[in-house]
Amino acid sequence: MRSSMVIPRLWRAVGVWVLCMAGSLVSADIVNPLYVGNIEPVLDQNGVPMAGTNDMDPTERSRLEVRATTTGGIYAPSTNGAAHPANPLLTPYSVGGIGMNASAPGLFAMTITNRPANDTKIFARAFNAPTLEQASFYADTAVATVESGPSLLLTFGPAQPLDTGDDDMDGLINSWEKALGIYEKMMADSDEDGQSDYNEMLAGTDPNDNLSLLAFSYIWPQMDAAAAVTAETRMMRLGFQCVPGKTYRIEQVHNLVGEQSYMPVSGPLTAGESQFLLEFPVEVPAETIEAQFRIRLQAQ
Repeated sequence: MRSSMVIPRLWRAVGVWVLCMAGSLVSADIVNPLYVGNIEPVLDQNGVPMAGTNDMDPTERSRLEVRATTTGGIYAPSTNGAAHPANPLLTPYSVGGIGMNASAPGLFAMTITNRPANDTKIFARAFNAPTLEQASFYADTAVATVESGPSLLLTFGPAQPLDTGDDDMDGLINSWEKALGIYEKMMADSDEDGQSDYNEMLAGTDPNDNLSLLAFSYIWPQMDAAAAVTAETRMMRLGFQCVPGKTYRIEQVHNLVGEQSYMPVSGPLTAGESQFLLEFPVEVPAETIEAQFRIRLQAQ
């Protein structure tokens, strides 16, 4: 009589190794990770996507943390970036960088292999620098609840300063001074566009980009059929760069001869979400030869 030998076979099925031997089946536990990411870029204090791409040096990517909330709320970090005890890291490894598994700045995709239990409340926090020591602004997502699905998409809110103090009492908060690399220089004009860093901070424009400033893009006669032109008046159309959420007023001096004061020609104009250009029609007297307009940023 011949003796027979059972030869085990190893098969790959649905990402899990299974061992088949003499008709019996032994399977490993299926790993069910959680994928966390965003599809709308997180923006820094200048409205620019935070730095980081998958092919970038990981030490240069903006810091990204996935955290839990034990109370259901999100608490602001301390001025050095440390999180509140009620917002611990989701896992010891849920720290990375913007650009993880993403090709565009402002995006990330993190794999949480040690999947949290359903109903766990989590959020993501991004900093505008690779390390907490370098960071001056941060942005949080809303709280999301882990459910049975494979992934969670998170959406970030606007960037917030880590330190709203003004140690040198010059009107420029500490976070802005740190971001700009300047101290005690409220009137500095880093990008030499004619607007101080302090005023650019208030306007929400980028003090390191001389094309980002509060200024008119154009002023021209409105010639279309909808323009209300009469013998006494004519229409002008004004367009200017704006920042989402900021509110403005248009003011005008009709005659540049002698002492004149600016008069408002518009009510409050608030830029909508993702709106970076505001247009406004202005009616001027037909005999007007020259006039001067200005944009006033409304305090918030």
